[in-house]
Parts: sequence; structure tokens; C-alpha cells
Amino acid sequence: MTVSFNNLKFNPHRYSDGVQALWNCGRYELSVVDMKGDGPLYEIAIFQNDKFVQLPGIHPDYGKDVEFKDDVIHHQSKDDITGIMKKLTCLCLDFTEEFGQSECDFR
Repeated sequence: MTVSFNNLKFNPHRYSDGVQALWNCGRYELSVVDMKGDGPLYEIAIFQNDKFVQLPGIHPDYGKDVEFKDDVIHHQSKDDITGIMKKLTCLCLDFTEEFGQSECDFR
């Protein structure tokens, strides 16, 4: 299956009037949120073991002198999110090669 924003299934967000899609890939969970519920821009966060994580190549390089490094990436288009999903899938390839199965699933 080709990963794409179009594979995401949005449900009501539990803390706002917006919508949220969760996508699992290996040890990571991608959260895609639309606070208005009508696009076209979204915010994303990546979790590992229910904690925010920042991944090189996905999150901005804030530099060492920046005090606040936001775990949430704002103003992402559908194409941006598809690219992030593909990067996460590449990170999962080691798991697939090691254990012979993919942990990626959509919900």
C-alpha cells in the first residue's frame, strides 16, 4: 500500500471542535489535527510510547541556542503530510527487515 494523506481517517478530536487522524508506523504514531475541520492546513505531532518525539529530517532544526523547540509542526499541507508519512515508513523498514512484518497500520 502506498502511504498518502488520503489514507488517513479523521475522527472528532477529543479536546477541540476539530478532527484528528492517528497513523501508526513501527514505534511511532503520527497525529494529524485540523482544528477547524475543513483544511487546507494541518498540524502534526509524532509520538513514541505516548511521548512527543522530534525526528531529524522531519522536525525543523531549531539550533542549540533556541530555548523552546515546538513538538508540533504547524501549517502542513496534504502533500507535506504525505512526505512525512513516507519518511516515517522509511524509518520502519529496519523493523520489517528484522522481523519480517510491518507494524504500520491506519486507524
